Amino acid sequence: MNPTRLGIILVIIGAILIISTISVFGFFFYTQKVSINVNDWGAFGSYLGGVLGTSISILALIGGVIAIYQQHRTEQRVNNQTIASDLMKSIERLEDSIDSSLKELPVAVHYPDHKVRLDTNAFRILTGIYPPEIIANFIPKNSDDPNVIINTIIGANETLANQESFEKMHLYEIFSTTCGKLRLMRSLLSKHKELAGHNVAAIYYEKKYKVAVSRLLQAGYPLETWEDITS
Repeated sequence: MNPTRLGIILVIIGAILIISTISVFGFFFYTQKVSINVNDWGAFGSYLGGVLGTSISILALIGGVIAIYQQHRTEQRVNNQTIASDLMKSIERLEDSIDSSLKELPVAVHYPDHKVRLDTNAFRILTGIYPPEIIANFIPKNSDDPNVIINTIIGANETLANQESFEKMHLYEIFSTTCGKLRLMRSLLSKHKELAGHNVAAIYYEKKYKVAVSRLLQAGYPLETWEDITS
């Protein structure tokens, strides 16, 4: 509750208590003449002090407790915003790490039917528009069975000395590392959403890496979709 609004409410309640207390006294003693006896005025003061003093003290206590609670909430909100800001910086550094490592890995795409060679990079392979067969050829399959991974990388009748095998091994290493970074980013974005109270950052990164996550999932890499943190 807004402190100003709380103060107004407490003042109104206090005014109602004062008016009610005096009204009750007047209702029972309105036929009496105004006394000039100091003792009578003292008794009246004791009545007001006994009734109003206790009530106002209770109101002051309630107001103090609420004010402390509001201060605690404000401090908590500021702390959450600070942590959310630090998380956002970590997410941005992670984004730079993902993008740079993928963009620095050159990849040559061959289109046999058209005898065309296209020089690109791993980032575009994960996020660009390429035919499914091209994507499948350049994203090594992941599996819980190491033999499946080895056969995917070196082939059934090849050796690790083969240059193409080395390239596939490098791709597998990069994509596996990217998978781990995307999982970490997803966790950080989920926490950021909780602290910031909105999912703007999660929506942005979900859209940016949606295709990459989908393609890694299809290749068997351990990832989760991000719909639950963008809703």
